[in-house]
Amino acid sequence: MAFFKAQIPESKKEIVLEAKVFFINTLPKVILSYGIVLCLTFIELFIGFRLLKIPYASVLALLIAVLDILPVLGTGAVLIPWGIIHIMTGNYSLAAGIFLLYLAITVIRNIVEPKLIGKQMELHPVVTLASMLTGLRFFGIWGLFGFPIGISFLKKLNRNGTVHIFKPIPE
Repeated sequence: MAFFKAQIPESKKEIVLEAKVFFINTLPKVILSYGIVLCLTFIELFIGFRLLKIPYASVLALLIAVLDILPVLGTGAVLIPWGIIHIMTGNYSLAAGIFLLYLAITVIRNIVEPKLIGKQMELHPVVTLASMLTGLRFFGIWGLFGFPIGISFLKKLNRNGTVHIFKPIPE
């Protein structure tokens, strides 16, 4: 650590210290927020599976909720093929139930996640959603999580006057 500290120019040490404090304070909040999203998804899936009388509802709900945290493998990676299989086997009512469950989970997640994550990082939900999608598009999974945190950090540095990226809102 001493070697890395020695490599930082004096003029940049304040920013590095602010970054350290920011990330130490922000990362647990973001992890907690995603934990809440995971629990919410689990509850929605569990209730949906119970209503649809699907066996092993709790185990299936947990597995799919964990997959839902990964945007590439979200609930659709399981529920859409599952619904299609039920259409092909003629079980239209169960297929419709699975598709409705997927739709409900997707809508609720797209509303709750940006608000929850944005609140923890002091970003507007639209900015949070846009930064999540931009980060995902350009940097993959790491960008999904890291880009909103980076935007939040830049906002903090701008507010402190350390950097001057964003213009202040006139009052």
